[in-house]
Amino acid sequence: MTPNLEGILSIFPGLKWILCCLKNKHEQILHRDIERSDNQSDINSDKASVEDKLGFGIVAYFDLQKYLLVLFLIIFILLLPSIYLYVNYPYGRRDGSIFLNKYSIGNLGFSSVLCKDTSLKVGNLTMSCPTGEIRQIVSFGLTPSDAVQNDACMPNQENLQCEDSLDKELLAEEINLKCLNKTTCTVDGSKYLRLSMNKKCTSPYAQFYMQVFCMHSEEELERRSWLSLYFTIQVVVVSIFLLSFLYFLNRKNANDFKEWDMKTVTISNYTVVYEIPDIIYKDFIFKYNSDNKGMKSSFSNNQIIEEEKSSKSFDNLNISEDSKTVSKMHKRAAENLNFIDTQMDPLASGDKGAGDKKSKRVAPLYSFKQYLLRYFEKTLSDSSDEAKIAHIHFAFKNSGFFKLMKNRGNRIKKVEDETILTLEEEIIEYLKKNPTSSLTPIEAYITFEQETGVLKALRYSRKSPAPKWRGTQVVFKPAEEPSNIEFGYKFQDGPLLFLKKLLVLVGCVFFCIFTCYIVFLFLDKINKVSEIYPPVDCTNVLKDSSQEMMENYAVIEYLHIENSDWSEEALLKINTDNLQCYCDSPDFKVLNLTQIPAELTNGTVIQEDICMHYTEATIFVEASYLLIPLMIFLTAKCLRFFSSYCITWICYDDKTQESARIQLAVFIMTFFNNALIILLINARFTTEVKGNFLFDGLYTDFSDDWYDHCSYYFILPMFLELLTPFLEFFRPYIMNKFHALRDRSWGKFSQYRTKCKISTDYAELNSGMNNELSYKYSEIMSITMISCFYGFGLPIIPILGFGILIVNYIFQKIVVFLHYRKPPLYDETLSKTAIFVLKWGAFLYVAIAYWILTNKQMFGNCLEPIAYQDEIENYSCKRSL
Repeated sequence: MTPNLEGILSIFPGLKWILCCLKNKHEQILHRDIERSDNQSDINSDKASVEDKLGFGIVAYFDLQKYLLVLFLIIFILLLPSIYLYVNYPYGRRDGSIFLNKYSIGNLGFSSVLCKDTSLKVGNLTMSCPTGEIRQIVSFGLTPSDAVQNDACMPNQENLQCEDSLDKELLAEEINLKCLNKTTCTVDGSKYLRLSMNKKCTSPYAQFYMQVFCMHSEEELERRSWLSLYFTIQVVVVSIFLLSFLYFLNRKNANDFKEWDMKTVTISNYTVVYEIPDIIYKDFIFKYNSDNKGMKSSFSNNQIIEEEKSSKSFDNLNISEDSKTVSKMHKRAAENLNFIDTQMDPLASGDKGAGDKKSKRVAPLYSFKQYLLRYFEKTLSDSSDEAKIAHIHFAFKNSGFFKLMKNRGNRIKKVEDETILTLEEEIIEYLKKNPTSSLTPIEAYITFEQETGVLKALRYSRKSPAPKWRGTQVVFKPAEEPSNIEFGYKFQDGPLLFLKKLLVLVGCVFFCIFTCYIVFLFLDKINKVSEIYPPVDCTNVLKDSSQEMMENYAVIEYLHIENSDWSEEALLKINTDNLQCYCDSPDFKVLNLTQIPAELTNGTVIQEDICMHYTEATIFVEASYLLIPLMIFLTAKCLRFFSSYCITWICYDDKTQESARIQLAVFIMTFFNNALIILLINARFTTEVKGNFLFDGLYTDFSDDWYDHCSYYFILPMFLELLTPFLEFFRPYIMNKFHALRDRSWGKFSQYRTKCKISTDYAELNSGMNNELSYKYSEIMSITMISCFYGFGLPIIPILGFGILIVNYIFQKIVVFLHYRKPPLYDETLSKTAIFVLKWGAFLYVAIAYWILTNKQMFGNCLEPIAYQDEIENYSCKRSL
């Protein structure tokens, strides 16, 4: 029994509307499925369409950034426990790290040498360890009031005279009782003075000094040994993960390129390159000339004589001088163009009859092409399959000719008629002087009718023993993709190319040394200022001197600075405690220079405020913490421009080679500038002062002072790198818009007015900016390598690197599709080079982590006494885990 559908719908009128909606929805789904089946490749290949439009290189660049973001995020998660330990370690530094250094491993603290002094008038000397406990009393004693260098920490020639002025036995007992195994203690050396004939040693202004070793306890050493084991495991895990991840990226990049290459079929898939040996072409020419005797050369004297006759007959025409001059120019231009065109494409008319003069000129090259075609078809074909060659193109050694033609094109754009004619005559002279090099084929691009021909050629060249033809090995190479822009500088002379590379290498090294020296001058100035004005406890100084005495001492110390030659020895003798406290005092008043006693100045006339130098030095030191990172940031941009200009000047064969060299050069110079310059300048491997601008710094290891004073120069440039994507875009963008508006006479962009004389200039002004991937790759390479270099000791740097990559990825995604020109179709070379370099980041991470973890002051108690307070600590213990 069939149900009455009409009756049911009449009872439930809403059901009819529901059925209609379901029917329409079913039809939409069915229609969509049909479209999907017909256009499945178009719907599911958004990435492929982007690759087709922008090329594999730009997609690989964004893929690399995306995966590096994942890599940085995972490494950050792995480093989180370490960061927590750095910040919250209960047995670390008590004085606290400055700025962001509390997130560094330096916040764990180090065993250290502590040396202080105070005048006998003040009496109490407080010793407080920044980390650990006072475990050893190294020395204590008196320094006479007239000592040239009054910051002694050990007995020396000047303070030996005070040995009998102090009861050392009783003082040693009190020091051991109050200080040993304590974190802080206070000792009054003035209570243990003996009666002495030497008043300089018992004077209220004699100095009582004391040197101790602040060391980790046995329990703390055990605890730190477990910490070092954990850090070692973490370093191994991070480095293995980093290598594995980059290996995965390398394989993925190779597979993606193969997939892209299979989807994009071009003429290069059917073409191989054969480098033509000189002996083969010379033998052919010898045979050809012997078979075709009497053939005219393209530069025959008869042709030149006929051209001169036609020129003389043209001069005898009865026309005005102005018209005659203009006509001569046009005639010369026509003759030059005709001659140049016939030489630029010597095979263009090779199929013409034998009676044609032009055919005779090019017959050798055309015959040589047919000779190669027949030989290779016969050699590569077998009984089962024939290797048919569709065409053979030749490449010539014509880099000099190309440069002249490039200059000619630039002068045509500027409409310089007279200079164009002169340059064309230079081109003709060049072709006449170099007929052999300009028309001798060096490479043959052999295009087969089927792809099996390419496979046969490549398989043939890999035979063992190697196949030979006329004594030379036959080698076929796959042809470059047609998307690769080839320059006209191919086949430059070997010595010239080597000389260019050598000059560029020397120039880049000199530029790096120059920038290193500039940074050294700033740091050297800062270090000298810090030596003159070290930190001072003004409380003790005020106890030691009255206001009037402080003013007098401040004048004397000011004169010492003014009369100093700023050598290392002179700086060690300068004491500025009173001058600093006097200038920093809230009751400070500008001295009346006319009221200063003459005996204080020794007749020297003071022309300025004595606090002026101290104020300027303080401002300079404070500003340098921002100026030096800013200078490093700007220097990196200058190095990038310089290195890219030098690589372009070398003139590589094609765009891929040039871009890869620029990528490596910019990365190396940027990494040296951002990661190594400060490290090399501040490093010192001995305590001797050599006066060099490298390896003559203040730090012999990664110490707490290094983390406090040097880490600025690595962290702040990373903050500035967050601005790099915006600066690199808006600077050329504004300049581009400025030139476009000026071309329109400052009119609106909708008004198509222009001062350009040819369309290419107009297109150049209004087509946006070039997207140079080589710079982009070098930037992310530099950020990643710096993060690996300092990531273990300064984990804030990888976090900043993660932020830089996020900003760069989002911003580049926007501007690539909206503002940049369509880039060249880059292949996998840039991404492959980047991944290869980044693999070394794992080894850098392990090497620097090893250097930090073998520090015997952080994980041990290896200390050496110092002779003076300004002396650089020497850690001579062997490094070991």
